Amino acid sequence: METIKLISLSFSEGVYDSLRNIFVIFYLDKEMNKKLDAKAQKLTNTQLTTSESKKSNKEKKKEKKSNVSTRVFQCCILNGGIFLLSLLFFDYMLLPALKTIITYFLGHSQVWDFIQMTLSWIFSFIWIVPLFVLSKIINTFWFQDIADAAYEFRKGRPTLIPSLSKLLADVVFSLIVQSLFLFQSMSMSFVPYMGKLLSFLHICLLYSLYSFEYKWFNQGYELHKRLLLIESNWPYFLGFGFILALLTQACDSFVINGCLFSMFFPLFIISSSESSPQQRINYPLRCFSLVVLVSNCLVSRKLKTTATSRR
Repeated sequence: METIKLISLSFSEGVYDSLRNIFVIFYLDKEMNKKLDAKAQKLTNTQLTTSESKKSNKEKKKEKKSNVSTRVFQCCILNGGIFLLSLLFFDYMLLPALKTIITYFLGHSQVWDFIQMTLSWIFSFIWIVPLFVLSKIINTFWFQDIADAAYEFRKGRPTLIPSLSKLLADVVFSLIVQSLFLFQSMSMSFVPYMGKLLSFLHICLLYSLYSFEYKWFNQGYELHKRLLLIESNWPYFLGFGFILALLTQACDSFVINGCLFSMFFPLFIISSSESSPQQRINYPLRCFSLVVLVSNCLVSRKLKTTATSRR
């Protein structure tokens, strides 16, 4: 019974932190810019000669301002204002209007079925696919900007993995593990009776990993440590990813869910940077063990194939 209470408490703390710390966005830019202005002013006051003063002025002009709220707003405009609204307009306004007009003049819907399929294909090919790819690329840079600014606000300069080869290997291996874990979550949906719940819980953990990975990466944590943190404190991270998972599982459309994720995810990046999870249980959930094992096998096989081809 005590264990159940601790699990419930950790889960509740995760949900609470995911929502409470979002409000940092309202003062993060202001506080960051205060620090930058104070730093620039201090640099100016320490300059003695005219040439040094000119150099200081140039450096002051080049000083970047914190733009976290701008980046979050841009994510909302791109993913919600442009991408999502265009999808909703096409599916729920344009197509129904055309169907009404065509059915009115032709009197049957057989022609409409062909027209709808053709229009949907053209719209997807010309608009959805290019914009989806473009938005993913842009979001990657914006998410990183938001994460770096939020981390610097509390922790200072990031402490990255020192070796470049190690850094690249960590990023690639992390992508493989996350992709396989997403596939594992989809596979869980086929489990009788509990499938949808198990799949949803996987998504909660995956979204928590997405959110905290920026912070942990800036702290110099390698992948095995990041996964261990999730597995060791799984009730908290289930709670932290719960709200975002709910928001992005409300629709059957993969593309619309992707838009919703890209709109709200920046807020959870900020929230994760402000959160300090407290581990309350000592019962790790080894949910990443299988995907790590498969990833190791894939990478090992690839390395062996590469080594053989070079001989």
